[in-house]
Parts: sequence; C-alpha cells; structure tokens
Amino acid sequence: GLGSPLGGTARVLLFISVALAGSAVVVAGAFGFVGLVAPGASFGGLIPTAALIGGLVVLMADNRHR
Repeated sequence: GLGSPLGGTARVLLFISVALAGSAVVVAGAFGFVGLVAPGASFGGLIPTAALIGGLVVLMADNRHR
C-alpha cells in the first residue's frame, strides 16, 4: 500500500492535543475553554456566530451551576 500506517502517530497527536487543550483550560480557566470551543462550534468560522455560541455556553454553564 501507499503511505505508512498512522495508528500510533494518530494516538500520540491526539494525546498531545488533549494535553495542550487541558493545560490551556487550567491556565485560562472556564473562559479560555469557551474561547477554544466556541470558534470550532460555529459553522463557517464567523466571528459573530462564535460570539453568540460562546455567550450561550457561558450562560448555560452559569444557569447549571446555580
């Protein structure tokens, strides 16, 4: 076949990305997490959509916490 098997490499890269996202959440707190999640959840990458989704995530988290 063409190429090389990426099974182990994909797992290592997944672990590294999870570790980096987790460390960003630890350093920046919940608002940093919203900053990571909201742009990825907005389809098309539009800034107003990301802002709305980020606001909704913070609002839902606040309501659930109370």
